[in-house]
Amino acid sequence: MNRVTLAHVDGDYLGMGGSRPVSVNATLDADVSIKNPNAASFRYDRSETDLYYNGETVGVAYAPDGEVGADRTVRMNVTLTALADRISSIVNVTDVIFGQDYNLTSYTEINGRVSLLGIFRRDLNIKVNCSVTLEVSAFSSVHSKSMDCVANVK
Repeated sequence: MNRVTLAHVDGDYLGMGGSRPVSVNATLDADVSIKNPNAASFRYDRSETDLYYNGETVGVAYAPDGEVGADRTVRMNVTLTALADRISSIVNVTDVIFGQDYNLTSYTEINGRVSLLGIFRRDLNIKVNCSVTLEVSAFSSVHSKSMDCVANVK
């Protein structure tokens, strides 16, 4: 995961006295790279990424299937849809106006196959855990402040 940015946000609030939104719909764009350092191509299936805040799922993203050539990197933009009912319980008006950092984690599992000249084939299962700090400010500005990912390949 290279970067996360806000694509769209929309919320309905309880009014001037209410501090919690009734509903919040947010769409984030994640810039993702899949690097293949091997001498064989890697074909991967469609994958799902779950985004968590304080251990609760707050968003989900789907990446299409594809292929990364030997010693190549493929970049793609993935749209992450925030789950409105869960976001509204953690976001309040003061956070939106004055800004707030949110420490999130994500989990992605990618299944695929490495193939060398069509002769050598091996199935792979890649699990990626990321820690992301999103900086939310001034109603519509969201960007990733820090990001750390660890992958486990089997």
